[in-house]
Amino acid sequence: MKQLVIKIFKSKYLLIPVLTASIIFMGIVIYYCRVNDLIIFPDKGNYTFFFYNDEPNGGNSNILNQSVSDSLLIMKYQLGDKFQSPYVGLSITPVDETAIDARRFNELTLTIKGQNTDRIGISLYTTPTGFHKKQTLEETLFHSFLNISNELKTYSINIKHLKHPDWWEDYNQLPENDKGTLDLSKILHINIGSAYSSNTEKDKTLEITYIAFTRDNTKLFVIAGLIYLGFLILIFTIVYFYLSGKNRNSKIVVEYKPVDKITEVPKEEECIKYINSNYSISDLTLEKISEETGISQRNITKVIKERYDCNFKTYLNRIRINESKRFLIQSDLNIGEIAFKIGFNSQSHFNRVFKNEIQVSPSEYREAHKY
Repeated sequence: MKQLVIKIFKSKYLLIPVLTASIIFMGIVIYYCRVNDLIIFPDKGNYTFFFYNDEPNGGNSNILNQSVSDSLLIMKYQLGDKFQSPYVGLSITPVDETAIDARRFNELTLTIKGQNTDRIGISLYTTPTGFHKKQTLEETLFHSFLNISNELKTYSINIKHLKHPDWWEDYNQLPENDKGTLDLSKILHINIGSAYSSNTEKDKTLEITYIAFTRDNTKLFVIAGLIYLGFLILIFTIVYFYLSGKNRNSKIVVEYKPVDKITEVPKEEECIKYINSNYSISDLTLEKISEETGISQRNITKVIKERYDCNFKTYLNRIRINESKRFLIQSDLNIGEIAFKIGFNSQSHFNRVFKNEIQVSPSEYREAHKY
C-alpha cells in the first residue's frame, strides 16, 4: 500500500492535473488580491458632490452647513416636519458624466460617523435594465440602510443586499415579480442621506472620510479552496484505482525454465526464450541478450512491450519474482539464497522488488503459504 501511494505521488497522472489546478487556483487568488479599491472619496477631481433636501416634495428640512475638503465630507442638518418622511442627502456623480464601472467589486465601504444620526440610507442609481427599459425610466434605484454610531468607524455593505425601495416600486408601478438586476457597470450616481427619524428638533451631523467600492474575497477563496481540495481528492482517487488496477492486471504469466526445462517459443521471439532461460544471470542486460540472439535491443523491447505491455526490466523482475514464489513455498532456502539464485545481487533489492510487486514481503508471503 505504501509503495502504491508513493508511486501515485510520483505519477504524471497525478502531477500534471494537480500542477494545472494549482496554477489556476493561484491565478484566481493573485488576480482578486490585486483588485484595488475604487475610491470615490477622498476625491482627486473625478466626482462632483451635490447636497439636497426634501424641498421638492414640500418638505422643510434644512442643511445648516455643508463642506467638502480634501479629506472630509460634513453635512450639518435639521429635519423638518412638513413632509411625512423628511430627508437630506449627498449625491456623488462622475465629473465627465460617464457611468461608474464597479463590476469587479462586491461591497461599498464607508468610514463615517453621525451626531444624533444613527441610521443612513445608501442608494445606487444605474441605467435601466430588462423590463425597466420598456418603462422608459431614466435611471433605476437600488437602496439599503446602514446603522452607524457617533464614533468614526468603517462599514461595508454587500452590494447584493441593495434592493428597490417599496416607495420607488409603487411610484413606478413595477410588477411584483420584477425586482430588476443591478448593473454595476453603469452606476450613474451614489446617494448617501438621512433615514427616517422621529426626532426633528435636534441638529444632526454626518461626517464621511472614505467612500469606495471594495472587494471581499473570503467567500470566493473558501469556495475555490473547497473545489481545489475536492479536485485533488478526486484525481488521487482516480489515479489510485487506475494504478492499482493496472498493477493487478499487469502480472506476467510466462513459461520459464524452473528446473532445466526450456519453453519453446516462436523463432521471431528467440529473445523471450533466452530471457526465460537466463533470468538468473544477475547482470542480464538488453545488450547481452541482443549479442546472444542477434536481435536488436529495439526489437527486443518492442516484442516485450507488445506481448506483455511492459519494459524489459519489469518483465525480467516479474519472471524472477514468479520463480522466487516457487522457492519460498517449495524449498527451505533462506531468503538471501533465493535472491541470489534468481538473479538479484542483494537480498534488500529483492525484498523491495518483491513487496512492490506482491504487496507483501517475501517472509510474509512464505508464512502465508505454509501448509
